Amino acid sequence: MLMREITHQMQNIHSGNRVRILEHLLINIDLGIGTVELAATKGRIGTVVSYEEYRDHVNDHWLQSIDQRQDHLWWVRTEMSAGTYYPIKFDEVVQPSNDEYADWNSYIVHLSVWCQVGARKVLPAKSLVVI
Repeated sequence: MLMREITHQMQNIHSGNRVRILEHLLINIDLGIGTVELAATKGRIGTVVSYEEYRDHVNDHWLQSIDQRQDHLWWVRTEMSAGTYYPIKFDEVVQPSNDEYADWNSYIVHLSVWCQVGARKVLPAKSLVVI
């Protein structure tokens, strides 16, 4: 797909859209021990959730302080308004290959894998395509 088409689709992402993840998304969550999270896998399918639905989910599951939760929710609202990040609820899981895991394990000290149906992640719009 041409970059122009992907950019056009990014600007038309809305709550309720089904999306496919275009790339594996490794997020550095290093707390001094070299931890990286595999937040989403290429080919995975999900649904964009509204800010309100995501907020309710965060309010029910957030373990950090209230201030951190409020800061996170402010960031999500701001990024959604800008069209740069969206909360996704995963409908299907696509597991990486054993070779991909082996490659990541060659340079990542601690790899945290979060690949569950129903999980919610805030992901960059550039990594999504509406299907």
